Amino acid sequence: MAQSLRTGRSSTVALIIPDIANPFYAELARGLQDALRPARYQVVVCNTNADRAEELLYLDDAVERRLDGVVITPSWLVGDDFDAVRAAGIPVVVSADAELGGLDLVRADSSEAVGQAAHRPGRRGTRPLHPRTARRRAVL
Repeated sequence: MAQSLRTGRSSTVALIIPDIANPFYAELARGLQDALRPARYQVVVCNTNADRAEELLYLDDAVERRLDGVVITPSWLVGDDFDAVRAAGIPVVVSADAELGGLDLVRADSSEAVGQAAHRPGRRGTRPLHPRTARRRAVL
């Protein structure tokens, strides 16, 4: 804490997500932590339950705590909701499919991801059916 006051840096990044129980966000948290660990950053995971008031609360908290960055998957926020974070000079990365007023944006290539999942060996639904099973399913 003393170092944070002296340097003006918190070495902390907030990951603000709508549903911590969703495995996608667990992977996102792990990937972010793995990427930031070598630079000695900590990741604080903030679960919003896809609630706008919670999303705004965590953004305000990032400003109050002088966090070094925010990575967010917003459910209800619009570009103006990030004004205080921008004014504080806190970098924001948005993980979403919609533009939010000039913020850095990361989005998945959904069609590419579906294609990779469909052709990945050993995944349920991608192996060919045994002829007997295929006939049974056709009758049902």
